[in-house]
Amino acid sequence: MKRVIALLLIISFSSFGVTLDQLIQQALISSPYLKQKRIKKEIYLEKEKQIRSSRYGKLYIYGGFDHFSEKTNLGFLDPKKGISGMTFANNFYSFGIGYSVPLFTGFRTETDLKISRIGGKIADTEERLTKNQLVYRIKSSYLQILSFEKQKKAVESYISSLKKLKENVIVSVKAGKKAEVDLLKVDYQLKEAETELKKITLKIEDLKYTIKTLVGREDIELDRLSDINKSSPVPEIKGYEDLLYIKKEQLNKIKAKNLIKRQKSAYYPRVDLDLAYSKKYALGESFDFYKISLNIRYTLFDFGRRASAVSEGRKEYLFYSERERSAFLNLKKEINTVLNRIRIYEEEIVSAKKRIEFAKEIERIEKIKYENGVSDIFDLLKAKSDRISAETRYYEAFYKREAEIAYLNYLISEE
Repeated sequence: MKRVIALLLIISFSSFGVTLDQLIQQALISSPYLKQKRIKKEIYLEKEKQIRSSRYGKLYIYGGFDHFSEKTNLGFLDPKKGISGMTFANNFYSFGIGYSVPLFTGFRTETDLKISRIGGKIADTEERLTKNQLVYRIKSSYLQILSFEKQKKAVESYISSLKKLKENVIVSVKAGKKAEVDLLKVDYQLKEAETELKKITLKIEDLKYTIKTLVGREDIELDRLSDINKSSPVPEIKGYEDLLYIKKEQLNKIKAKNLIKRQKSAYYPRVDLDLAYSKKYALGESFDFYKISLNIRYTLFDFGRRASAVSEGRKEYLFYSERERSAFLNLKKEINTVLNRIRIYEEEIVSAKKRIEFAKEIERIEKIKYENGVSDIFDLLKAKSDRISAETRYYEAFYKREAEIAYLNYLISEE
């Protein structure tokens, strides 16, 4: 199914303008950053399988060869022949099969299973956070490109306007109506505008490559990006307890608490059951042996190793408890900062719209004044520059507001 979706996206990329949603869908399929997190989650699933399997022990085969300098008896006694049936030899061979299973591990296996499951939940949370971060980073780069594209068009329009002005000034200079210095002033502004245009073009190329890296596809065509139709609403913040950032730290704290239990398992005895059947060979004779072993092992003294391990676990639990509190405070602060930035950009959007209206009217008046010889060409050039500056600030504020909303959605992403 994913291959079909990917194929449809490729056709869409090559046939139409690329939309933000298409890039995000493609990134969810091919992004190496997201694939890493998915693999990490799968690793925890494999660890969980290993721990579950260890409960059932292991079945194994074994074999061996022993050579002695003197003839030796290894207990080969034929009951029918008595002591005379004992076999003495220099070389002995043995083959067998055995089964070993832990009966009691001090609750270590159960705790390890819990820790592995929590680790899997943490990996799942990290995958979701990475996905949301990926969406935000693609949106941010995409919106910056749209902003620079609008600025690029404004500068191109400004350059075109300057070139027309230059043609008129040349005619006026030849007719003796204007001074040649006016022509130099226009050329200066024209050169500045062309340099700015090159800067914007390079920034756009850099951002396009960033998107290709995030999506994980270098063959995506990004020459035609679809613009956003309307401004996005500010999302509502319901609470902080269910946010993925907080949930991740809560899981880390639970994992640390179980690590303490794991360290405490060393204070319990360990009980193992071993079953074995072997066949031994010497001098052409073979003998069968059966063995059942119940082994109990308990550590009496380890020079403080267990106590130190438990103390380490408790300190790690305190560490993650404080990190959870710190994450909560930092997240709350960051959300408040983002909301303030959104409000600032909204004010700038309203202000920039007014400035554009004023700048266009001033440019129109300054053009009439210059053509009638009432004002200097510098006033006209400044009016044109102010209009471009107002348009640029509007585009910057509009798209930066959209980027901040995308960032806010990333911060408040829930489970």
